[in-house]
Amino acid sequence: MANRFWVGGTGTWDASTTTQWSTTSGGGGGAAVPTSSDDVYLDGNSGTGIITLSANAFIHSFTTTGYGGTFVTTGGQMTLIVYTNVVLNSTFTGDGNLRIQMNGSSNCTITSNGANFPGYFLINATVGNTVGLADNFIGSYVVYHYQGIFSTNNYNMRCAIYYTNVSGSTRVINFGSSTIEILSGPTNFAVASGTLTLNPGTSTLNFTSSGTQAFYPNGLTFYNVSINKTSGYGIYLETSGTYNNLSIVGSGNSLLVWAGTTQTVNSFSGPSTPSANMICYTGGSTYTLSRSSGTNTVSNLAITGCIATGGATWIADASCSDGGSNTGWTFQAPLINVFDTLNISENITAKIATSLSVSV
Repeated sequence: MANRFWVGGTGTWDASTTTQWSTTSGGGGGAAVPTSSDDVYLDGNSGTGIITLSANAFIHSFTTTGYGGTFVTTGGQMTLIVYTNVVLNSTFTGDGNLRIQMNGSSNCTITSNGANFPGYFLINATVGNTVGLADNFIGSYVVYHYQGIFSTNNYNMRCAIYYTNVSGSTRVINFGSSTIEILSGPTNFAVASGTLTLNPGTSTLNFTSSGTQAFYPNGLTFYNVSINKTSGYGIYLETSGTYNNLSIVGSGNSLLVWAGTTQTVNSFSGPSTPSANMICYTGGSTYTLSRSSGTNTVSNLAITGCIATGGATWIADASCSDGGSNTGWTFQAPLINVFDTLNISENITAKIATSLSVSV
């Protein structure tokens, strides 16, 4: 095992060029290209140019503390495969094609230091080993969980897509008390296939953004799931799932539930202001919303195609509307404003009196 420092600013990281590799920070170039047993450092003596990864690279660890340049890829989506820890500096900059894959040959962590991770963050730990967060993770694109254990360690995480629908692999997800914010993307949160254990803890899965999103819970149990999107956009709930609380927070949002699925909750809530939609998006069919006991009252929802069941009492208050094909719900009638009623009565009385006066 050896240390490798990038020197000389702008250059290409490939499988053979040694010009810009040194054994010391700011030292002379010519050291061997790093291998899977070497620790790689981009630091304040690496220059402020552009380092271009032009081939897949395998290294022991990756640290960019003090680095002021940009790390990009060429020739497609090249992957930097790291077997232990990754430590980024707060101003780490790269391109959207950058792929850093943590292979986790032992338990390891990624430390972001507030950096906005630009590309693909891939988790491919040896079965039984953990890749964990050492602080909050802010990602612009994909977290792809191939294999092994991923733990947020109670830190918060943001990404456009979290995808772990990987056939034939063994995975464990530990969400702890984290808030996981899912931004825009075609398939935003997909789990299952292979052997997957999800430990939700007391986490919150928060769907945001101004675009339509898709969620595939695939029969697993989550804690809190919040749909908190820009008005006018929706989320497609594609498969069945179980939740401590499923909530539609944003006004004007739509929860479009796949026909034939069952969403099991301890509680379900609508937005604080009107009005959001909860509908079955395979027209004319229904889905099931189940709660085992108690009374579940919702507000500010237009509900269509929902079978409310499970033993609980389901109430849609007067701010809700019945879009049809619903069963198990009690839709409360709108409240009549007594002052409006008095005003109407007074107007009618006045008109009758005027009519009688004209007749006489």
